[in-house]
Amino acid sequence: RGIVQGEGGMIRLETRSIEDYERDFLKDQFVASLQGHNWTEREDAIVGIARWLGFQRTGKLIKDTGKSLINGLIRDGRLETDASLIRRSK
Repeated sequence: RGIVQGEGGMIRLETRSIEDYERDFLKDQFVASLQGHNWTEREDAIVGIARWLGFQRTGKLIKDTGKSLINGLIRDGRLETDASLIRRSK
């Protein structure tokens, strides 16, 4: 998922922060991390994308990025919302 990269027989960190990812990549990964078309709490979805990308903790930066991704994906029509719940659009 772009966290580590092989280089000359060695593995090195490709990204240290969620800020190191391109926004479109994050949007695609966020949608992929959701399971089917089930409703999910926004906060649970943010933790889910963090784990999906390999981050162990979800601090302020990841939470803020997750909220922004959710809002962008809703505007793009890729997510549906019902108060605090989200799911993939059908």
